[in-house]
Amino acid sequence: MMLFLEEVCSNQNILAVIYFVWTIVSWVLRIVPIILIVMVSLDFAKNVMANGADAMNKNLKMVISRIISCVLCFLVPSFVTTLNTILGDFGVNYSKCFDNIANGVHVDNNSGSLIEDSGNDNKPNVNIGGGSSVKPSSGVSGGGSSSSGGDSVLSKSNLSKLKSYKDVTILDTITKEESQKKVSVVGEKHIGIAQGFCVTNDYFITAQVNSSNTKALIQMYNKNSGKQIKSVTVGNFHHANGMAYNKSNDSIYVALNDGKKYLSFPLSDLKSNGKITSNSHQFSKSISGIAYDRIYNQYYFAKGGLVYVADSNFKLIKTIKKIRSGTPQDIGGYNGIIMVVVGNSSGDAIDLYRSTDGDYLGSYKVQFSNWELQSVDYFGSGNTFSLYFNTHGNSKDYIYNTDKINFGKLK
Repeated sequence: MMLFLEEVCSNQNILAVIYFVWTIVSWVLRIVPIILIVMVSLDFAKNVMANGADAMNKNLKMVISRIISCVLCFLVPSFVTTLNTILGDFGVNYSKCFDNIANGVHVDNNSGSLIEDSGNDNKPNVNIGGGSSVKPSSGVSGGGSSSSGGDSVLSKSNLSKLKSYKDVTILDTITKEESQKKVSVVGEKHIGIAQGFCVTNDYFITAQVNSSNTKALIQMYNKNSGKQIKSVTVGNFHHANGMAYNKSNDSIYVALNDGKKYLSFPLSDLKSNGKITSNSHQFSKSISGIAYDRIYNQYYFAKGGLVYVADSNFKLIKTIKKIRSGTPQDIGGYNGIIMVVVGNSSGDAIDLYRSTDGDYLGSYKVQFSNWELQSVDYFGSGNTFSLYFNTHGNSKDYIYNTDKINFGKLK
């Protein structure tokens, strides 16, 4: 029975049926109580005008019966929630069916992977669980492999169940040998210090600065072929320490590591015109890193020993105290997990925090010789994340993909 429930949530045709039935049920839950309230009101009116005790008792029983029916209709959602919780305690994520439907997710019958609807019929869907483009190394479960079970991306319902730690805990180590080189980022005219970075549907967007922080070089690369598409030098981007992309408004956001200021510009301007016209904004706190979580539709900022969670309108929701002090590099965020890039005496690392309560979930150690990790962002498919490195004393910086950051392994 339990296996059957799991299969139900992994079958596109059954999901479509559930969606249809649940839509009807949702409307019934809205309409039936209204009808019952109207009918109960009419029954009370009849009772007032009724002659004789028998007629009054008959109308009263009808009123009570309809009130009970109304209450039961209102209790249906609570019953479903309780049932999902009980099934979850037995290890069955049956609520994933409703999460998938609510978030516009369906199943690709060819790959068995969950697909997140792009929201644009002219754009391809984005694979969010399985089919990793990076070949898993020995002993590492990658997307779509039999060891990972396919979907390793956590659903919102599972996030609260992840174990938290009080001290720095290394979950795994990411090395160059086990990662896939994607892009060589080349600086121009003494601008070659890698800083902010983000991933869009089709591109890597990188930011490099000069030593005096007076100019920034913003570049666009095809994330599959590695070919450079655009390169623009700008003078108002200061340190350009962090970058994020929000596909809902097709905008790039840049944290300047300059007080509370951050910038935004349309990706379409960079792509079409090769120019950047930026808008300046102010956050309520000083910031150095920025990330956008497209699943939770919220932004993450970082500065010093703190991380901030903001809603889609950049209103501060929560302040998180990091387990390690010091100003981080850029940060990443995906599906409710904040990924803070830190540098310390033992090397670079990515610290994970749960956005809902700020708990620390563990760290991934990053060992790429003497390269300095600047940023991390979700690549857009499977368990694959992209890492942006600054190579000291080298004219090239690099972007690598890794499948080691596997949310499905978090417990």
